[in-house]
Amino acid sequence: MSNRKVLESLEQNIEGVEQLVYFIQYNEELTAKELMVDIETDHFKDYEYCLAIMLLAADDPVINRTRKRLFLRWFSEEMKKNGEEKTINRIEQLLTEEYHNFEIKKKRLEELDQQNKL
Repeated sequence: MSNRKVLESLEQNIEGVEQLVYFIQYNEELTAKELMVDIETDHFKDYEYCLAIMLLAADDPVINRTRKRLFLRWFSEEMKKNGEEKTINRIEQLLTEEYHNFEIKKKRLEELDQQNKL
C-alpha cells in the first residue's frame, strides 16, 4: 500500500492514528531536532506522507507550534480556495461525524462497564 493510501486510510480511521500516536509517544519521544535531521537526511523520500503522522504524534513544543502554523495556513488557503461557507460546512460535517463516532464509542464503553466487562 502506498504512503498516500495509508494516509487516506488513516483519515477514515482516526482510531488508527490515535494508536500510532500512542506507540510513537510511549516508545520514544520525537523531538524537533530529530525530525529536522530526518528531513535533512532524505526529505522523507518514498515515505513523505508519514511525516503527517509524525507531526501529529509528536509532543515537542516546536513541532506543536509548527503543526498549529500548518493548520492555520491550510485553513486560510481553504477559505480562499473554497469560500467561507463551503469550508465551514466541511468542518461542520467532520465535527458531526466525529461527535457521532465518539458518542457511539462512549455508549458502548458505558454498556461494557455496566456489564463489568471493562
